[in-house]
Amino acid sequence: MKGACSEPGCSTEAKLRGLCQRHYDRARYNGSIEVRPCAARNARRAFLLKHQKTSTDECVLWPYGLDSDGYGQMFWNGVSMTASRAMCLLAHGAPSPPNAEAAHRCGDPACINPNHIRWATPRENHADKRLHGTLAIGERHGRAKLTENDVRSIRTSRKSLSDLARQYGVSAAAVRMAQSGKTWGHVDAVA
Repeated sequence: MKGACSEPGCSTEAKLRGLCQRHYDRARYNGSIEVRPCAARNARRAFLLKHQKTSTDECVLWPYGLDSDGYGQMFWNGVSMTASRAMCLLAHGAPSPPNAEAAHRCGDPACINPNHIRWATPRENHADKRLHGTLAIGERHGRAKLTENDVRSIRTSRKSLSDLARQYGVSAAAVRMAQSGKTWGHVDAVA
């Protein structure tokens, strides 16, 4: 046994650096053993409330954590959601229809300006993303193996599907779908 946690009043077994798991995690994530879980949430909520009735036409960028797609993340009334959705709820009320998404007029996922955010159907939001150039298609898609130039070359090549698949490191089905336009439909055939 390593002994008890070095934090006064804690008798839990020490796991790391003389601290129990709870105190170690608190020190690691908060920078201190003090309990401050609500401070960050309150700051995020205060930031939204401060900008709820903004009159600026400029983007108001989320200064806190962003996800891998650039959207601000937070908890709103105990539910994890994007900061733009929380602002949309705050500024425009409940979504209508219920499956509506918070869509950005400006195209910046980090923006929480209520004048830039509106409720939109998934189809409308998809069209906005295409218009803004933020839709994850083609090379912007995280799992894309081909480039637009590869697709143009595939479409003009006279090689067999299996030869092209081997050349580009994809399946013959992927080559066939790129040739037919079922995938990569946004790419023109001429280089």
